[in-house]
Amino acid sequence: MTTQTAPAADKPRPHRPLSFELRPIASAVDAHAAMGDIVQAVADGDLSTAEAIQLTRIAQEIGQAATRAAFEPRVAALEADAETKKKLARLRRGG
Repeated sequence: MTTQTAPAADKPRPHRPLSFELRPIASAVDAHAAMGDIVQAVADGDLSTAEAIQLTRIAQEIGQAATRAAFEPRVAALEADAETKKKLARLRRGG
């Protein structure tokens, strides 16, 4: 009985630069579009699935960071608002 392993071409190669250009990501929408590019590159044979997984993780992390950065000023403005401060104090007291 023999055991089959994944093809060597599909294994990630550490420290090997990719010739894939990831589009700029400034929002979750941009990250979603970048992931579409990655999927298309796999379909075209330009990226292995292992490379695509690595790039997808990068795109997700950048998209999440961009989303958090976009919310920070809005949250700060809400927290600075006097009425919001009153509501937060009531919530903290349980009422």
